[in-house]
Amino acid sequence: SGVHCNPATALALLEQIRAFESVRLLQLDHANVASIAQWTDGEIRQARDLLVGDQTTRHPWVNVGVETAAGELLQANGGRAKMGAIGPDTWGEMCEEQLRRLCRAGFLPMVSLLVGLPGETPEHVQQTLDWVRRFRGEAITIFPVIYAPLDGTAPPVLTRLHWDLVRECYRFNFKWTPRIYLDDQTGAGAPLSRRLLIQLLAKGQVLLWTGHLARHRRRAPA
Repeated sequence: SGVHCNPATALALLEQIRAFESVRLLQLDHANVASIAQWTDGEIRQARDLLVGDQTTRHPWVNVGVETAAGELLQANGGRAKMGAIGPDTWGEMCEEQLRRLCRAGFLPMVSLLVGLPGETPEHVQQTLDWVRRFRGEAITIFPVIYAPLDGTAPPVLTRLHWDLVRECYRFNFKWTPRIYLDDQTGAGAPLSRRLLIQLLAKGQVLLWTGHLARHRRRAPA
């Protein structure tokens, strides 16, 4: 109802879906930080258990749009609505808290960041980089997306600091994205041969993209 969540209704819906014997893989798509904050730890854990059911998947993923750890930058770019009651000064801290709650409940968050937003300063990039680094040791993926202007203006020029941020994010992604594939394929009943092939190909992709990111960082302006 507006910006207010009703976890009981959402959980009841998940229970009804899980009751169908034909349902194997049950997966969320997006969750909003301001919405997650309205769920208790027990409700989040219950949602995770209903999604997993009796399958062997252990880390269901869910997309969470953070966009930047700098709340004032997000607000200046039209993000006030998605922030709900969270103030710009506490946006980064609140996002970190809610993501850690998801991790503790057994979810594997897939965080989105926007790189190169209008008005972004090196301080904003450093703030987000420091924010990402605090998640070391967590089961989480973080996907930076380059801001694409819709008015025909040139896209942002990425500096070495930008590429430091991208590379830090992909340290998480290279570790946990193959696990997401394995969990989803196992839950959907994919044969073992296909699962092993995907894992083998993933190792090659990690090596390839690690080199790509390092070259982009070396060529970027300071």
